[in-house]
Amino acid sequence: MQYTERMKLALTYAEESSKRARWIVFILQLAVIVVLASLWQQADSNWLQQRLYAAQDLVRVLSCQPDKVYGEAVVDEAKKSVNRGSSPTLTADAEYLDSKYSCAVVMKDDARVKRAYKYQKDWGFSLTEAKKNVSDLQQLMVNRVLGVSFPVLGVVFDVNDLSLLAGVTFVILLSWFHFALRRQNKNIIHVFDIARKADLAGNEPDNCLSTTYYLLAMTQVLTIPPTEEKDTQKPTFLTKMGRLSSLIMWTAVVAQALVLIDDGLTMARGNTLSPMVNYIESGLAALLWFYLIFRTKECYKIMAITQTVWNEAFKDARISPSDRREAYEKA
Repeated sequence: MQYTERMKLALTYAEESSKRARWIVFILQLAVIVVLASLWQQADSNWLQQRLYAAQDLVRVLSCQPDKVYGEAVVDEAKKSVNRGSSPTLTADAEYLDSKYSCAVVMKDDARVKRAYKYQKDWGFSLTEAKKNVSDLQQLMVNRVLGVSFPVLGVVFDVNDLSLLAGVTFVILLSWFHFALRRQNKNIIHVFDIARKADLAGNEPDNCLSTTYYLLAMTQVLTIPPTEEKDTQKPTFLTKMGRLSSLIMWTAVVAQALVLIDDGLTMARGNTLSPMVNYIESGLAALLWFYLIFRTKECYKIMAITQTVWNEAFKDARISPSDRREAYEKA
């Protein structure tokens, strides 16, 4: 069928509004991934942290009792080949006391000694190499864990600011998404109204609403246009929450909640640096989380309204234009 220029423009604008919503969702999910990855990297159970712990224990074991790693025979042979001469008297300075304390703590823990032994077996580090490995891992922790960078923008911020900056980012993106959904809803309503009027005028030989419906349905991702009569029925709560659009919209709220939980668990660490900044940022992040819940609900309402528009268009598209004209004239 041949569309008028007005109908072509309406379809183009409706498709563009759907694209805008999808792009915002993509950026929102990218932000969620960055936040969750940053949250995981600072956890004690992540691989980088565990590797650092193992490297530190290896340095202590090699410094305190190298025979635990190399074996007594190797250590004895090394001692015999060393020119002993006159050994200087050890003084109880801070470094000496620190080394003795570290030896006492590590060597009493069989699990840490065993982990250090396995780590040395995997990498074959000597004491000098193990110390260099610890230094490299600590530098990596400072650059990649304590300093969080956002892709494309190149912005680097401290991991302690994660809750506040994540909340601000999510609020901006969800507000933008809310606006895009409103425009999408209005454009879709406008397209279907034009198609209905074309069928009522009787100027088109085909079912204009039906053709428009299926052409526009091809461009939808967040909304699920119905294809059968059962799809227009009111969904259950589990069905609503199981939809991709519902899961996507709540990811920001869930991510912010996890960051706030981590803030609560690590509050003592933040207080070590600055209690005032710590409490202020955590309090603002909590307020932003409540706003995220509100904004997400508003987005969900608009998507529910848009779904209703699709359901009504689907029902009307299944009726022939002549029957719709007759029903309109009787009304």
